[in-house]
Amino acid sequence: MRPIALQRAPLRAGENPAATTGGLLASIRRDDGRTATVVVDTAFDVSTLSRGPCPSGPMASDRGSLYRSSLALLDATPGSSAVRAIVRNIDLFDICSGPAGDPSVQPAGALGGTLLGQFSVAFEVPRDPGRPASMTFYDRDPAPGDFLAVAGYAVLKFRGRGGADILADNGSGNSVRISSTRAILRACVAPRPRGDALELCSVGDAAKKATGVDLSLALATGDGPLVLGEHAWARVAQVLGVPAGAGETHPLSTPHAVVPVAARWVTVPRMALVDREGDKDPGACAQLARGRRIEWVEAHSGQGACFQPCDVSGNLAVSSAAYVELAGTIPVAVVADMTPFLQGLNADYTSGQPSVDGVMGAGALSGTRFEVDYRNSPDQRIILSCLDDTPADACRTAPRCQRLSTDNQVHGCFGLPPTRRSPVCP
Repeated sequence: MRPIALQRAPLRAGENPAATTGGLLASIRRDDGRTATVVVDTAFDVSTLSRGPCPSGPMASDRGSLYRSSLALLDATPGSSAVRAIVRNIDLFDICSGPAGDPSVQPAGALGGTLLGQFSVAFEVPRDPGRPASMTFYDRDPAPGDFLAVAGYAVLKFRGRGGADILADNGSGNSVRISSTRAILRACVAPRPRGDALELCSVGDAAKKATGVDLSLALATGDGPLVLGEHAWARVAQVLGVPAGAGETHPLSTPHAVVPVAARWVTVPRMALVDREGDKDPGACAQLARGRRIEWVEAHSGQGACFQPCDVSGNLAVSSAAYVELAGTIPVAVVADMTPFLQGLNADYTSGQPSVDGVMGAGALSGTRFEVDYRNSPDQRIILSCLDDTPADACRTAPRCQRLSTDNQVHGCFGLPPTRRSPVCP
């Protein structure tokens, strides 16, 4: 329940080490006393630790056996090597991860779902690259969603994906159960900026009023940037009014790939991670626009403000979805749709599940604290907030706002004073 300092990998090859906003790295001590650096990645179903040296180029292909070992997590603050946690008898695969951010940054493995999935794990990723990131383990987070919303947190629910039963190849006949820990988040990329005036919206027009591009992103804390496939980026580029082929060409070094991946580097000015609210889902961008409209009415309650007809059900304003909105110069690596690691994230695709459009890296979440609560049931969840030193125009948290069913009820949403229910616009 105390933060463990993490290193931050470069965003991309050749980047100034003093300005690293890439993936998250942990320092460990093996059970034989040797120290190593491993990537901490929520998109890895398994945990891996190579028993031999890891090459700076391709991942070793002659290993992969499953073994059980113990390790100590060390404080990654420069000049410190204090033991912060000891993990005993963890199942590990004897393979290296890919390089993190730069081909020269070669982790010895990855801490993934087989370890992280036993906890509720909180990450802090400061905007200032000079400040270390951190990871905190909790046995569980018992706080209910309504309490967290009142406290100002955005709670995003997810059903974990991935998972399998893997047979050990050591002749024992034993298998290890890999839980479904991969978090797929709903995102709205490149929505319009927030406005000062209320957006008008007629009945049934919530989706038509949405701006931005709906995407599904896998949370991958071992990566730095937002990583998008070409098709997803083409949709975003059209909204931004830039050529789909824009950007500088630099390889992407990711822990999920054997060798660096060809990529074009671009930026987006704004994006939001949005929870799903209600049975009829108009999409992340429509939910974001609805939340903005409902907040505007709540902020102008008592001044003649009224809810738009598109945000009403049964003559009552609907509940708004929780979201976190990020703005600034958000780095994006655009890769081919058939890139193996991107295809691998869709290997468990089944009807009714969204296909994965890309990856949300830790660098793209700079300025936030996010807790991945694997222990919540039936839905796992991510609890997000903006760090105190993050400017309000760079990160904004909007918790879920519960609808009011009677005129006698009051609620306080969006950090506003408690108010009664506003009327519906004619």
